Amino acid sequence: MLSRYCILLVSCWCVSHTLKADTLKVFFPVDVAFLDSRLERQLDKFIPSISGGKSILVIGYADADGDTYYNDMLSMRRAQNVAGYLKNNGLQQSNILVVYGRGEVNREKEQREMFRYDRRVDIVPVSAQPATPAVHTPKRTTVAERPMPTHTVAAQLDNTTVGETLELKDIQFYPGSSNPLPSSMPAFEELYSAMERNPALRISIEGHICCIEEEEGDTTGAGYRLSVERAWSVYNFLKKKGIPASRMRYKGFSSWHLLEPETSEKARARNRRVEVRVLEK
Repeated sequence: MLSRYCILLVSCWCVSHTLKADTLKVFFPVDVAFLDSRLERQLDKFIPSISGGKSILVIGYADADGDTYYNDMLSMRRAQNVAGYLKNNGLQQSNILVVYGRGEVNREKEQREMFRYDRRVDIVPVSAQPATPAVHTPKRTTVAERPMPTHTVAAQLDNTTVGETLELKDIQFYPGSSNPLPSSMPAFEELYSAMERNPALRISIEGHICCIEEEEGDTTGAGYRLSVERAWSVYNFLKKKGIPASRMRYKGFSSWHLLEPETSEKARARNRRVEVRVLEK
């Protein structure tokens, strides 16, 4: 398995290295994953050069400030937002071979003046499809591979009284989607184990989103629907695993209950969450 990853890494590096002159580097502000008008204009100029059937790799990075797990998520969101913009502006999904977050660039803190070059997404045109390149950094594991703490959800639920909520911090979704990130699955499994071990436990699964302002109580907006769909995805996972529907309910709250002002990507990530409210135990 290790040798296979090494081969994939070398293959992807060779493609990137060979076409380095054609690579577009899109630089982001500190702690930001969203595209502003400046970045969109930059991508608009680049789209004609790849609209003729060329395939691309979209690889996100972050600087070395902050928590490693958070930087993995930030780099992935940058890559996903760039890929989404390209797709919405004419690039075929089949031509986007890889959308990947490499996390933080391995750089000494003393090189902080170089961090601005690390907050970026590389768009690498390729003339032929590489062998499913899983861009892999041997010095550190990816988010999906990093072991998560076990039984933390069960332990926290034991200390949560009826009527209180528990924030499921390790459950995160792809931007604009109710599909959970692979790194969220350990938390899904922990919640299932907690429900299975405690048959008296009844819960309300409550979805919240960020980045969209919707009037509280308005259930017609896209943000509200997304918050419901994310709560439902947790509910549906538990139901498929055998937890009776009578022990659960789900609902969405759009962006009505923010935990903190959305002045940074870190704040937005915290507001974009799923909570579990204990109904009975």
